[in-house]
Amino acid sequence: LDGSIQPLSDTPTMKPTPPLLMPKHAALRLVACACAIYVAYLAQGIVQENLAVATYGWNGEKLPHVVILNLLQAVGAAITAAILNQAMCSRNDEKRSDPKSEEKDAVIETKRSTIEGSLNAPIWAFVLPALSNSIGPACGVVALRYIPYPAQVLAKSCKMLPVMAMGVLVGRKRYATAEYLCGIMVSLGIALFALFKPHGGSASRLETDNAAFGYTLCLVNLIMDGYTNAAQDKIHDRYRNTSALDMMFWMNVWGSCIMSTYFYGFTNIGSNTNRFVLQHPTVLKDMALFCGCGIIGQLGIFYTIQEFGSLVATIVTTTRKFFSILISVIWYSNALITEQWMGVFLVFSGLMGNIWIKQQKRHKPKKKND
Repeated sequence: LDGSIQPLSDTPTMKPTPPLLMPKHAALRLVACACAIYVAYLAQGIVQENLAVATYGWNGEKLPHVVILNLLQAVGAAITAAILNQAMCSRNDEKRSDPKSEEKDAVIETKRSTIEGSLNAPIWAFVLPALSNSIGPACGVVALRYIPYPAQVLAKSCKMLPVMAMGVLVGRKRYATAEYLCGIMVSLGIALFALFKPHGGSASRLETDNAAFGYTLCLVNLIMDGYTNAAQDKIHDRYRNTSALDMMFWMNVWGSCIMSTYFYGFTNIGSNTNRFVLQHPTVLKDMALFCGCGIIGQLGIFYTIQEFGSLVATIVTTTRKFFSILISVIWYSNALITEQWMGVFLVFSGLMGNIWIKQQKRHKPKKKND
């Protein structure tokens, strides 16, 4: 979920990747999902970058705490998930009104309970991933005060690097040579992008020239995202009946509780934001746009994962990040020099290469034991 709130891992595991050839209606649904994700998050990126550096009023005040946007989006996403979940439950209840259908569902549920144990994840299982999902995006939003939006997007695109490192050190995993090459390409690309600073555009409107701190915040964001992804995968593996909407609802409910407690109970973030909104009500329009785009984007990702598999969702979200950089370059005149475009090319070439390698692994037949 770059500047956006991360709803789930960019590469969660829910359903196997479908074949390359799909029915026409399915292809149209996929195009609709991809368009929804693209438009929602590209628009949110523009709004988020504007909120991070925009000034309001005659004295040129900035939104004091941009992290409050995460709380607002979490509340909106939880409400949306609850409404949709209730609508789906009502529709399922109507289908089960048929005695034959009810009897069939009962047999299926009994078998699944015997095989899998608990079907639904307990609500406390979402606390820790919700905590990490609150800290990570908050760091990403604050980072925009210290580094330009394209730099933040590119830095957050290297999620595969900490995943591979933790896989080798903790999980004792082995990766193919091509996967290491993809990781090296991503590292070199980010290094190129970071070494050559942009001139003009939103870079000239940054709060302070402290790129090191901005990239450190992005690193914390990556670490938190990595934990969130692992925790969500564990929940899906252990509680198979937990749907995407269940995950969306409880992650955002707990996230709302955690952030509201911190913002209003332990700091003055909430009160300062309330004061700023009362003095500059025009900021509410940008806040509402940010939250609305994030909610639409979350729903698009959830539906894509559920209907077309994690690989398709990964391709959509990865290519979307490139267009986020392109839109930022055009919209805010964040001109990139040749070396930075080379960095962008290396990063996304490495990411797409890694996706292709994963696809080959999935389609590779497993060896049978003699």
